Amino acid sequence: MIVVGWDNGLPNNRTGAGYGIRIAREDRDTHFQRGWSSVVIKLEGENEVEVSLSDSFWRGCTELRSFLGNISLLGREVTRLA
Repeated sequence: MIVVGWDNGLPNNRTGAGYGIRIAREDRDTHFQRGWSSVVIKLEGENEVEVSLSDSFWRGCTELRSFLGNISLLGREVTRLA
């Protein structure tokens, strides 16, 4: 699955709030289950981080949000979400 970086227009570079990764709707529908309340993100060389799935994730805002305080994606190419 290919993902892209996302920000809410007012991201906080110090805390990572306002950043995330956007999932294509087709990938969301194929790889995520509505019954899940969260997913675990694991990027190469980083610790796993649990990210909550909001109700808006299923309505059209397909971003995994505000977990970057624990994972540094700034200046990094991210192309796979496993």
